[in-house]
Amino acid sequence: MYEYILLCEMSKRRCVFNDNLKKKYPFLRVTNDDSNVRCDKCNVTFSVAASGGNDIEDHLKTRRTKWKR
Repeated sequence: MYEYILLCEMSKRRCVFNDNLKKKYPFLRVTNDDSNVRCDKCNVTFSVAASGGNDIEDHLKTRRTKWKR
């Protein structure tokens, strides 16, 4: 007898740069997409779609951003 496995793909939610994050990180600016931001300190654009605030914290730990502080 055959068993059928139904795989359902969950809808993925992406994080966006909201007002709370804007207040906490005033040196970041939204680009053309609300899930991409540009850092004024190091002039780098990166995405916050995966983890939101954790993506920003990871960016702040990079050597280039630390040097610009």
